[in-house]
Amino acid sequence: MTKWVGLALAIPTHLVGAIICFFWSKPPPKIIGSPPDLVPPQYLNVDGIGRVAFWKVEATAPKRTALPMLYLTGGPSAGIGKFEALSFSRRYPDFDIYFLDQISVGASDRLARPAITLNNSVAAIHQSSIKIIGKPSIVVGGSWGAALSARFAIAHPQQVKALLLLAPAELPEACRENGNQIPNDCYSNTLPKINASIEPYPIERLAVPNGAGAKTISPTQPTYIPDGRFHFVRDRLWLANITSRLSPSLAQIIVPLNERYLWEVNGMNTQVNVLLRDKHLTTPIRASESAANIPTLILRGDLDFISINQIGGYQILFPNSRFIELKNETHEINEERCAPIMEARKFLSTHAGSPTPTSCSNQLVPIREIEGGYTLNVNLTF
Repeated sequence: MTKWVGLALAIPTHLVGAIICFFWSKPPPKIIGSPPDLVPPQYLNVDGIGRVAFWKVEATAPKRTALPMLYLTGGPSAGIGKFEALSFSRRYPDFDIYFLDQISVGASDRLARPAITLNNSVAAIHQSSIKIIGKPSIVVGGSWGAALSARFAIAHPQQVKALLLLAPAELPEACRENGNQIPNDCYSNTLPKINASIEPYPIERLAVPNGAGAKTISPTQPTYIPDGRFHFVRDRLWLANITSRLSPSLAQIIVPLNERYLWEVNGMNTQVNVLLRDKHLTTPIRASESAANIPTLILRGDLDFISINQIGGYQILFPNSRFIELKNETHEINEERCAPIMEARKFLSTHAGSPTPTSCSNQLVPIREIEGGYTLNVNLTF
């Protein structure tokens, strides 16, 4: 009997040990993300949360706007990317732009599981707005950054001059402002009012001496359309994340908090993705009278994988909004093209005092170093 009891205990013990050894033997990923290097990172120590990273890119245009921009990227699991910050700052050289890493991602401190909350996410943005920017700003949010921008604007409308939301993530139940709340004033699914549906601008190919002549090209549908799927890597970090539900101290032994960024493939914090997404989709948002007049521009591709009736709540929260549908665009809007740039620039000229654009053309410009090669260049005039 003792023999069989010992065998029954030994089998699961060895099995658990084998599983742990399997995960432990996997090396860290080679690509762990590339934070911006165009300016040095800076850090704000947020009360009760830890350090949050940010990058300030100064305006380079001769005439800069009085209002700064606060940029929040997608996720909820990604830090600010190197090329993301570079291309965005090049498009808006007349703005001082603050690129803010959200809590527990990118170059920010990794947090224990209980600290990864919506309240802490909004609090970090608010403290950054107050202590670093020091004045109301144009808040720009892409995907998850758009949903987080909405929560921040509702909680702290005095810090938001306008909202520019790009391919916004889905919202949970959104409720209208009503002193005598009734069920019909809350909506989990509602179609937005589309103010304009814009076809992509044609592309002009410039002539190459003794080569290809000038030509006008009609853009076609993208060859790759993202579906929003998120993949997990079963490694030591994954083991630490699932262990943290039961024993934070054991999870800390498996992978210490200050080393977890080294295990994040392409800089994606899967624990943040799961926790904040679940909390976001189960936490309703109620409109506030003080945020109702915030000017809002929403840009969405007609090929976006997020159902259009899942984003109508943005217009419930911000009635002073304009919703633009971009044809042949996906959830990853190509912001280097004229259609989104012109709409964003017109919006900013009205609500941020930036120059008003007069024309735009998509141009394929020859690359001298590559025979027959071209690169897309937007020619925007004011």
